[in-house]
Amino acid sequence: MKSIGRQTLLLFFLALIGLSSTKLSAQATETEGAAYAQIEDYANILFFTGAQEPAIGYLYYLYDAYPDQQVRTAVPLASWLDLADRQNDARDLLQTLFTKRSDQARANQELVRYYLTLLYSHGDINEADSLFALLPREVSSHPDILLVHLTSLAMLDKNQELLEQIALLDTTQLTTPQQQDTYYRLIAQSSSKQGDYQRMLQAAERLVELDPSSLGNHHTRLEALNALRLDDQIDKSLAQLQQTLSLPDAYIDVTRAELIASRRDTKQSAEYLYHYLERQDSISPVSARIVSMLLPDFSDISQIPSEFIPALTRLAELEPSDPKLFADLYLIVSTQQGKAQAEQLVKQFYDNPKTAYSAVIVKASQMQEQERIDYLTSVQKRYPADLQILALYAGELIAHDRLDEAQQAISSQLDLTKLKTAKSVEPTEGLRMLLLYSSLIYEKQERSAQALEVFEIAERLFPRDAILLNNYAYYLYTLSPQDSSYLAKAEQLAATAYGLAPEEANILDTYGTILLAQGQTTMAQLMLSQAVERAKQIGKPNAGYIERLGDAYLQGGDRQAALQQWQRAYKLAPTEGLQQKIDSLTP
Repeated sequence: MKSIGRQTLLLFFLALIGLSSTKLSAQATETEGAAYAQIEDYANILFFTGAQEPAIGYLYYLYDAYPDQQVRTAVPLASWLDLADRQNDARDLLQTLFTKRSDQARANQELVRYYLTLLYSHGDINEADSLFALLPREVSSHPDILLVHLTSLAMLDKNQELLEQIALLDTTQLTTPQQQDTYYRLIAQSSSKQGDYQRMLQAAERLVELDPSSLGNHHTRLEALNALRLDDQIDKSLAQLQQTLSLPDAYIDVTRAELIASRRDTKQSAEYLYHYLERQDSISPVSARIVSMLLPDFSDISQIPSEFIPALTRLAELEPSDPKLFADLYLIVSTQQGKAQAEQLVKQFYDNPKTAYSAVIVKASQMQEQERIDYLTSVQKRYPADLQILALYAGELIAHDRLDEAQQAISSQLDLTKLKTAKSVEPTEGLRMLLLYSSLIYEKQERSAQALEVFEIAERLFPRDAILLNNYAYYLYTLSPQDSSYLAKAEQLAATAYGLAPEEANILDTYGTILLAQGQTTMAQLMLSQAVERAKQIGKPNAGYIERLGDAYLQGGDRQAALQQWQRAYKLAPTEGLQQKIDSLTP
């Protein structure tokens, strides 16, 4: 037999005692008031021990059995219905009560306050306004009732009427902190809409005094101070906010940036951003957020105001691994300050070992082939330990089929034997690129053992790099005709790469190709069709993807679909191999 909880037994006991006692009380008690009070007590016990519905049932009984006490009963009953997520029942109850017993109901301040709040929250504005207009003076002038009405005016943006009502309010009646908080919050809100920021500030100061632990109160004061451009007081207010609520520096920095950004003052935003970045050693997520708030979002970067050039320069110094950032800065300076100033910027970055790579990319992009190789050769000699510059140099050599030179340059800084056993290697972008190029060289030289060795190192150091994993998977696929055991590892790598970058067309193509080789035709068709569609979406339709999709359809037995895909591929890039495939299916 299942055990019955102590609370459950208590509730059953109370319910049974309550029912029997009610009947006895109704017969034996001299006054109805005693019976009413007894039932009300039982209902309270039930409700606050968790039996909400039985308790509500008791109050409904009282409401029906004691018509003269309906106003009294409605106060807790409506509240309990609300707490039990039965707001519609509460609204219907009060609507009926205020219709049948309007005078008594309107005279009960607590009931009126609750009903007004309920009506306003449900959007029954006209009904709420009508109720307020018919309230006795002593009720409508009660602070709690009046504040509910004023709050509704604020919600409805009836600012002029709100100001008029606030002016008539007797503030000496606002005796509780909650009443005062509501009052000053309404003043702050209405003053903000009117543009009276001095009055808003006064109200905000009182709000902070009433509850210094409220983050919202501090932000209301900051909003007023910001509108008045009182920067010294903003700094003091932020310091108080941080000390009172023990907030981290990052929160204060973001808040200050939000205030500056809201002013839409180009010069001030640019100056603040520059001084902020000057204090940073690197770009954190917080720094990136502040940059995004203060830096204008121009579709044409050449139109970014020149005031932001110092901040952008500092940003490029902090993000040397992002060459596009410096390239954009170079374009802005060239456009707005002239070529000479832009070249001076390149020299400044080139002479700094931390930022040289950014300058080298911009400079190299302006040169012809042989000039570029000569330039990169000299740069690599000046910065031999910079792996990104070395990768740039090696990539240029590979592009000109100077594979031995490229491998020799890479080997000067990359010891594969040490990398295989090293326990703590920083996985930098430069190292990543050198591993990619090294594997490519060995592939081109058909040195599979060395290529596999490089890929194994790359997988260990960069286990979540989708491009490296994809290249490794495809290389294993190319080796599978000689050794089919490579396919299982290839599929696992391709699946991981797909999970990391499911929108990358090249990865979709690799995964689909490997699945096709594994005989998983349906999944291969799905992946390859996605690769074809993705390439089309980015404006780079790929004949190879389309051809392999045709291969997948043929393997699945759909000759017509295969022919259609091969014909599409042939229109993009006609080859003899494709023509032979088309001829084989053409009657």
